[in-house]
Amino acid sequence: MPGSPQGRMWASISFSLGAAIVLGAAIVLALALTWARDYLETHWSLTILSPLGLGAWLSLALVFLLVVLLYFLKLRRQIVPVSSTLLWRKSIEDLRVNALFQWLRRNLLLFLQLLFLLALGYALAGLTTHREAQGRRFVFILDNSASMLASDEKPNRFEAARRRLHEAIGTLDRSDQAQILSFCDEARIVQSWTTQAELLHRAVDRIEPTHRPTRVGALMDLLAGMAQSAAGQQDQSGPPRDLLAVVFTDRNYPLPSSVPAGVRVAWEVVGSSSANVALVGASLRRSQESKRRLELVARVVHYGEQELPGAVAVLMESFRGGARVDRQIKTIHLLGRGTPSAGSRSPPGGTVPDPVVTFETDDPGSGWIRLQLLDARRGDRWQDDLAEDNVVWLGLAPVRRGRVLWIGDANDILQALLEAFQHDGRIRVEHIPTQGFEDSPSYRQAVQSEAWDIVIFDRVAPSTLEQMPQANTIFIGAAPPFHPGLWAKAPVVKDLVVREFLQSHPFFRHIETLQGLAIGEARALPKDLLPQRASALVETQEHPVIWAFGRNRFTDLVLTFPLVVPIAGQARPIWNTNWPRQPVGTLPLFFDNVLTQLGRYREVEQTTRTGVVRELDPDEPVETMTIRRLEPEPSAPQQLSRPPGFAWLFGPIDRIGLYEATWGNATHYYFGAALLDPEESDIAPYPDARTTGQEQEQRLLWRQRREWWPWVAVLALAILVLEWVVYVRRISV
Repeated sequence: MPGSPQGRMWASISFSLGAAIVLGAAIVLALALTWARDYLETHWSLTILSPLGLGAWLSLALVFLLVVLLYFLKLRRQIVPVSSTLLWRKSIEDLRVNALFQWLRRNLLLFLQLLFLLALGYALAGLTTHREAQGRRFVFILDNSASMLASDEKPNRFEAARRRLHEAIGTLDRSDQAQILSFCDEARIVQSWTTQAELLHRAVDRIEPTHRPTRVGALMDLLAGMAQSAAGQQDQSGPPRDLLAVVFTDRNYPLPSSVPAGVRVAWEVVGSSSANVALVGASLRRSQESKRRLELVARVVHYGEQELPGAVAVLMESFRGGARVDRQIKTIHLLGRGTPSAGSRSPPGGTVPDPVVTFETDDPGSGWIRLQLLDARRGDRWQDDLAEDNVVWLGLAPVRRGRVLWIGDANDILQALLEAFQHDGRIRVEHIPTQGFEDSPSYRQAVQSEAWDIVIFDRVAPSTLEQMPQANTIFIGAAPPFHPGLWAKAPVVKDLVVREFLQSHPFFRHIETLQGLAIGEARALPKDLLPQRASALVETQEHPVIWAFGRNRFTDLVLTFPLVVPIAGQARPIWNTNWPRQPVGTLPLFFDNVLTQLGRYREVEQTTRTGVVRELDPDEPVETMTIRRLEPEPSAPQQLSRPPGFAWLFGPIDRIGLYEATWGNATHYYFGAALLDPEESDIAPYPDARTTGQEQEQRLLWRQRREWWPWVAVLALAILVLEWVVYVRRISV
């Protein structure tokens, strides 16, 4: 019966069980159900950052049930006989009226225990509220440029920034979305938008430091594109939200002049040192006195504030076949740099008396040169906060001569030019006559592979475009067969005088004037039949007479006039132009520029800057190439291939070092990669890197969190003390 002791007991048990289940299950549901977590965060700005798993919370809910069951299992009721219940009727009515209060009084310990467990559960839940309810969109950016390897942070700036980034990811809430980017001279997305912190941590660990320079403009361009994309996907029902970009960097560069609309940027700056001496320039050339001697010029810059009188030396070593053949040391005196002023940097100190160090050495042939900074007092490697700019490698390769195939009949002007260049060691020439040239083995090889750098067509042309060689070409008194009968349809024009030329073109380097150049007769190529990649280089009073056409990766240079023309009854042709004599010296200089550019003539190798694609130029047709780094740490060989008609490209190069390329008959070709960037070697954070305004912007980006679990834990402790007091008083009564 409802009014019986048994009914009241079971009602008490049911009420206690219901309260325990409802209150205890609230935490479990909030942790187990995504929609519950999202609802709490969206509408109440509340998140539950519990370190416990779902199993632990189910165990805590089970404790609620056990406490209630154990409490009622200990009840023992005694049956006492009474003479009458008449006098108790009024008391029973009062008891029924005050049953709830009486029940509460009798079960106070139970409720205190349940409240303690409930407070303990909410304390373990890590209740946290935020100033803003909606999730935010963070773009975390890690600078992996060369200056981030400075060792003023341990082990270096990059690892220190990576640790900070991991800590920032740990502060994100479940509704926050984030992306991971890396940037140096280019910016790239490492992890796209996600709310999963584990994916973000993995992406950060995948980023590797590089030896490439910093170009913050590339980062701003990528952020601008991301902001436009985010604006297009914005929920129109709510206010627009900016992308919150946090850049973990050493900020050795000025702030960008403009930040893309829709993006707010904060800078997490690492590093503070400016102690660095760097090799910022190295160039190699052949001595004017002897082609067997090499001149090496190096530039050293000191970025620190303290003067270094005779403390630094430059070591030059040349190697052939892995063996050192020369070693020279020169000590330098470096001045200190003054303290930079806000918003600008004072010029770095130089050497005394000259910031340039010059060496001269014998050409070892195929090999390399290594430049390195030394401690002049101890004789070992120079130690500063950035070791990556203390060494430079320069490859030494045999002189690369242009491979030239000349097709044509007698031409004393062209023959004299080619013989002079061949005698000077710039080119190697093979000549085949006009008659039947397409069937000759040399020309078939030129059509099938890149056996030649330049093919010269003198008053002759291939029959079809399919018969064009895989090489740069020079057409003299002829034109490529862009259309059938193109050359025959071109009208003949006579008595031409050059009016202007494209002086900025590499073919006219060091040519100041072509005034006085006259041409007896030429052809006017129809412009509507020419390819799109056509440039007129030399203009006369009527028509252009020198054109440059683009074909795949090759260049076709066309002189619409012959240098010589045959005369009936004469054995030798006569000149069609006065160019060999007027303007004086310009014809040999023009052909020198053309053969150097199109023939890829190379006397010495120059070091490649990191972040740049290196074009390799084998002097024979090859199908594959193997590249590996020899110094400072050897790398695994890398196979390089290319589609037909494309150049051999390696890079962009991420790491400094000495590289070796091999191809064909075990040809060894060496080239170096170095930082050689004065701005990147200036590792001191820019003077405005830690301004108050930036710190305020930084605080705006992060959520203002309030953690409630310490207060709930104090409440649980207070309930436990109260329960102990009630229990002691009951025992003492």
